[in-house]
Amino acid sequence: MISYRPLKKKLAALTPEELGITLPTYYKLWHNKPVSLKVIAQICDRLDCSISEVIRYEED
Repeated sequence: MISYRPLKKKLAALTPEELGITLPTYYKLWHNKPVSLKVIAQICDRLDCSISEVIRYEED
């Protein structure tokens, strides 16, 4: 399962607008729901970080 746990600290400190995403997408990230890689890439660009700082794979 993909987890956005590494991103959660940043999510708590930033608004969806600051991340360049919509509120429904913000909700999906907070609740570990699937989002597109395009969204992940956009967040990485905004935060100037790598994908490994945003997502993590966790076995079920």
